Parts: sequence; structure tokens; C-alpha cells
Amino acid sequence: MKNASGKFTTPGLRGILAAASSDQKPDANNALSIVNPPKKFDLAYPISTYTYVIVPMQSAKAVEMKKFLFWAVTKGQTFGPKLLFQPIPKPVLIVAEKTIAKIPRRLGRRCLQQTSRLREHAARSPGGGSVSAI
Repeated sequence: MKNASGKFTTPGLRGILAAASSDQKPDANNALSIVNPPKKFDLAYPISTYTYVIVPMQSAKAVEMKKFLFWAVTKGQTFGPKLLFQPIPKPVLIVAEKTIAKIPRRLGRRCLQQTSRLREHAARSPGGGSVSAI
């Protein structure tokens, strides 16, 4: 694939790292764009991107979710290269850790009410059932 510098690159860790080097400062919404980096990133594979996770800010499983997300951006990164996923750069890791820390550890009243209503609804439904709020 031809990149912005006019070089033909193939997908691989080196090209993904070069693309990731082009943008390591997320905006206010934590968005980054490393697709088709500028010419100065001549080794960049032009269709690289970050993988995002959308999570609720209130959950009955907040503690477990935070642990998993923290693992994913730290120790979990070691599994990436075998799957052609380049570990996230340190500046992005720092932002990810700060964002994960913003997820409350306790349920807010609204989330508790929703969870309770879902369980009541499931109990009244034909055949019963169980509901897990995530």
C-alpha cells in the first residue's frame, strides 16, 4: 500500500509503529488518528488505527471491568505482537490509565435502580430468567 511519502509499505509491526508515532496526543475525547500519516513518517503503514473500547461509566461490574481494562493496556500488550498488534506508545498508555481511573468503583443510585428494574422485569417474564447489568 502506498503511503503519504510515496513509499509502498506492507502491514507489519514496523509500519504500525511508524503510524502510531504520528499521533500520540489524544484530543479531549481520547481520539487519535494514525490513518494515512504525514510524509515524514515514511515507513508508516497508511491504514493503521488504534482499537477503542466503549465502556459504561456506571456498572455493577465496574471493579472487574477496570481490572480487565488496566490489564489490557499494560500486561495484555505483550500478546499483541504475535497477532500483529503493536503495543500502544507510552504517552497513549498514560492517557488510557487516567481514563480508566475515571470509571467510578461504586454504583451510582441511577445504575442501582436500573439494575433492580431489570431484575424485576426478568422475574416477571415468562420463563423467568436472570439479568446481569454491565
